[in-house]
Amino acid sequence: MPDNIYQIFVLKDPRTGEARYVGHSRNPELRFRQLLEDAKRNELREWIAGLLGEGLVPEMTIVEEATSPRTAKKRLARSLREQGYALIRDEDLPRGPYHTSERIKAMRRRIVREKMIPALRAALEERTAKRIQRLLDSDYDRLTSHEVCEMLQCTIPTALKYLKILIEHHGWDRQFVAPKGGLGRHRLVAIRPEKGDSNG
Repeated sequence: MPDNIYQIFVLKDPRTGEARYVGHSRNPELRFRQLLEDAKRNELREWIAGLLGEGLVPEMTIVEEATSPRTAKKRLARSLREQGYALIRDEDLPRGPYHTSERIKAMRRRIVREKMIPALRAALEERTAKRIQRLLDSDYDRLTSHEVCEMLQCTIPTALKYLKILIEHHGWDRQFVAPKGGLGRHRLVAIRPEKGDSNG
């Protein structure tokens, strides 16, 4: 993923489904691990530790992609608070030292490895599958990355990934179109196959 593309995410309480924390990261999987093991984030740490004590883990939902993560994060947090969710705010989290035993750290790493990472990967795969289905169900006979961006509100790199999935796994034809004026890179276009020719 390009360095300027961030994933804006929400951590939810699995017991109630309520949003508790809004964050951003270029690597949500790594950030998931950090949030579990971060000993300095007092209120957030205590909430997560309480879940771990019950054998539960927070639910992470990727909400959007953004190139201005702080702005997007603040906008989402404000919207959630207006809906009545009691979010843990970064500015309310102490940054002082907090001791965590090696046993607790090992338990957190095990839970991340066995529960959280598979759950996150499954959620991302489900999100991708739903978006691909939207493209398959659309009326478009051909799609460019810009059209995919407009339809799904995603970034160009993500749109290109979806086009490649259509081509490699759903039998769409690959075509490269020269830019107007002949300058710049050729654009990737995915063309829907004729009925009966799709690989499904």
